[in-house]
Amino acid sequence: MAQAARVNGDATSWSDISFPILGVIIDDISEINYGFTQEKPKQHGRGTKPIKRGMGKEDFTGSITIGIEVYDALVKTLPPGRGINNIKSFQIPVVYSQDGILKTVHRLKDVQFLGAGVEVKSGDGSINMKLELSIMDIIWN
Repeated sequence: MAQAARVNGDATSWSDISFPILGVIIDDISEINYGFTQEKPKQHGRGTKPIKRGMGKEDFTGSITIGIEVYDALVKTLPPGRGINNIKSFQIPVVYSQDGILKTVHRLKDVQFLGAGVEVKSGDGSINMKLELSIMDIIWN
């Protein structure tokens, strides 16, 4: 297995990641999730065990969690009666860098917001919105 590259002996951490969304780097983001799955249906022949595997379609999913103030500011830029689900497709480059040295960029392609949700409970020091994403592709390097 390849050794992970480090800058000045440090591994990449949360503070090394930036997320320009709709052209703006959002500081009040507390979580980002993205990934893919691919169907690989097993095919059977003679006997009881599968004999080969097919390659099916890929699917890409993700979400971001941002402060409610950022969400409200985003919604205020939209025409009356429009929601975040009406925003046209955009890209999210997830930039991993350390000490000003670019390590890698994951590009979330043709992203649209599917919806938003909030959970608030007693004792919370901040209120966040989780935004579900529709992602058409992820470029990993």
